Amino acid sequence: MKAQVIVFMHKVQAHVQMQYKPSAIRDFLDAVMPAIPYCIDLIESAYLTTDESRIKAFRPKA
Repeated sequence: MKAQVIVFMHKVQAHVQMQYKPSAIRDFLDAVMPAIPYCIDLIESAYLTTDESRIKAFRPKA
């Protein structure tokens, strides 16, 4: 079974849904989660911060 990730925005809530596969959870968190704060920035919503000891948010330099 492959992990399938579905991310969609509704107003100011982000919903992330994925099919359960234990080995895919860490891959998903490492690959996708850093980009979510920047995605929120792109739609001009709230500015999200992260605990950089756990995960560093991706934001390209202007």
